[in-house]
Amino acid sequence: MDEKEFLREKEKLKSVCEKLEKEEKELNESLLKTNLHYEKDSYVKAHLDYLGHKKLIDLKNIKGKPYFARIDFKPNDEKKEELYIGKLSILDSESQKPIIIDWRAPISNLYYDRSCRKIKL
Repeated sequence: MDEKEFLREKEKLKSVCEKLEKEEKELNESLLKTNLHYEKDSYVKAHLDYLGHKKLIDLKNIKGKPYFARIDFKPNDEKKEELYIGKLSILDSESQKPIIIDWRAPISNLYYDRSCRKIKL
């Protein structure tokens, strides 16, 4: 990896970490406002709160290393996409575009399937 590419990846990592911090802060504020007393028919609300707390824990756990790989994906003549693979999927809260793709997602197979890789010598 050349210096220019390294610096670009360093900025990408910084950007992802900032987005994760923002997501964590927003989620934490939202969960703090939640009333944890549920009526009999509010199972869905309780489950959504549970999922919010779980996501908050997941965000905190991946802060140090949000992803472990990048694949450059260019289907046919379309624009190249840089996909970052990590332990869980994270979407940008504003655009809903993926920031990190779960390693178990089908598209992550491009990373694991060595026959799809193009190696530059």
